[in-house]
Amino acid sequence: PLPPLPPLPLLPLSLHSYSQTTDTHRHHSQESSLLPPFLSLSLSLSRAMSQSSSPSWRSSIVRQLGERNRVSGDGFATLIQQHNTWLFEIKAASANNSRLEQENRLLQARCEQLEKQAADGGGGVSSAAQQDETRKLQLELNESSKLNSQIAKQILELNEQLKQASEVYSIKVSELSEMKNILQSKELKLQKAVGENASRGQTVELVKGELLQLQVALVNSEERVQNLTKENKGLVDRWMKKVAEDVGKMNEANKFFREVNATASLMESQAKAAASSTNSSSAGLDMDDFLLTEGAKPVVPIGQVPLPTGHRKHFSASSAEINALAFNKSGSTMVTGGTDKIVKVWDTHTGTLKANLMGAERTIMSVAVSPLDDLVMAASNDNATRIWSLELGRVRHSLLGHMGKVYSAEFSYDGQQAITGSHDRTLKIWDLQKGYCMRTIFCFSSCNDLAFSHDGAMVVSGHLDHRLRLWDVKNGELVHEIANAHSAQITSVSFHPDGNSILSASRDHTLSLIDRRMHQVLHTYKNEQFQNGLSWTRATLSPDGRFVACGSANGTIFVWNTATAKLETTLVKHKTTVPCVTWGPTHMASSDRAGFICTW
Repeated sequence: PLPPLPPLPLLPLSLHSYSQTTDTHRHHSQESSLLPPFLSLSLSLSRAMSQSSSPSWRSSIVRQLGERNRVSGDGFATLIQQHNTWLFEIKAASANNSRLEQENRLLQARCEQLEKQAADGGGGVSSAAQQDETRKLQLELNESSKLNSQIAKQILELNEQLKQASEVYSIKVSELSEMKNILQSKELKLQKAVGENASRGQTVELVKGELLQLQVALVNSEERVQNLTKENKGLVDRWMKKVAEDVGKMNEANKFFREVNATASLMESQAKAAASSTNSSSAGLDMDDFLLTEGAKPVVPIGQVPLPTGHRKHFSASSAEINALAFNKSGSTMVTGGTDKIVKVWDTHTGTLKANLMGAERTIMSVAVSPLDDLVMAASNDNATRIWSLELGRVRHSLLGHMGKVYSAEFSYDGQQAITGSHDRTLKIWDLQKGYCMRTIFCFSSCNDLAFSHDGAMVVSGHLDHRLRLWDVKNGELVHEIANAHSAQITSVSFHPDGNSILSASRDHTLSLIDRRMHQVLHTYKNEQFQNGLSWTRATLSPDGRFVACGSANGTIFVWNTATAKLETTLVKHKTTVPCVTWGPTHMASSDRAGFICTW
């Protein structure tokens, strides 16, 4: 009898599970083949481009679509190629697996047939041959099973790779979708930018038109300026000629009076001793008073100014603050300025308003009257200083050039020049005949007040850095700097009537009298109740130089003796801070922040 056949080994992958794996792979392969549409789209676009006989716009659309397909598909070309390779390998492995399964079934059937024949008792030789064939078939079946298991393992690996490739493909598709969204947003921004550019182009055209109009207006203005310059030059030439004639006449008159003086002196020397001495002294005094040579200094008043004891008039001059006061040379006219931006001209004796001088655009900080009583000057916070004609009530000059608020302005004693001090740390000297700036002086600190010396050769300025500075008018050089007079900013400066000393007021609540030559403090004026309440508080000296007066933050006016620094009296009438006190030829005047003026 034949020995029993060994049991068949179990396949590592059953036919049922392999069939399921193969079907699942086939299903994924079909789905994967449907995902990338780029190959079919490229083929259809190529055919459309090669066969199209449509109009040019259709060709343009097809070409643009082909270009977009190329840009969109280049990133997936490698992925699609790998996907196709894996798909081909899976199909080949599936076919090989089907073939091996069929051979396996045939071998199993053959083995069963041989076992059955052996069980039926076939011949010895035939049984031995059949056993050999069975062993051979069994070996082939084992090898087929091993190969089958290897192929199944490869299929699983390929399926895993296919799954990873599908995930990468999904990521690429999402990235492509995001890029498309970004591209759409960029296109919207581009359209918006194109629209804005078009509107800006229209705006540029409008601006060009306005520029052309302004250029035409500028040309016309330049022509008018040239004509006015020529006219002004002619007027100046005529005026200079007239001045030269007047100077010639004055020189002739001076020569005549010198001859008369010489003749009178000769006659007096021949007269009697007593009579000739009396007559010559009186005649000499009259002649000296009459003959004022060019550049003579102002004469200090001989009579003594009485100490004020009470107010004469108290009236409301404005509904706003009054920052500045000034008298004319005779004291018959008073000028005020304040936050109402109006320069007001008053009759001192009657207290009636004579004129309103308009033109300032901001608060007026300082006013002054020219030595000839024909001009009024006001410094304003609009960075300008204006000069009005009292006779016409119109602006004669607008002195422009400062970059900051103008706090102070003064006429020279001959009335030919003016000087202004500003918050922009500069002083400017102006020629009032032509109305232009002669010199700009850089003074290192904001200027709160300034004053001309009596001879017109020097200017003193008080500054925010609590220093006084003396300047040479001719060359604009700093002569001396006084730093030890005060410990806070200077609010007021003025020359003593004798011209040898300077009065200053400060926010340290003191006043100082300083020697002009030695630059030393001669006297300090202060009181426990005196408080300097503003950065533009103006102090004043009496015309004879015997008294110093200044307003306080409580509305009281303090009057000191200049020589002894003793407090002589206090004047009480104002109810608010007194910014300005000024002493005229006949009496004193003061103003307060409530708009009231008081004469004393």
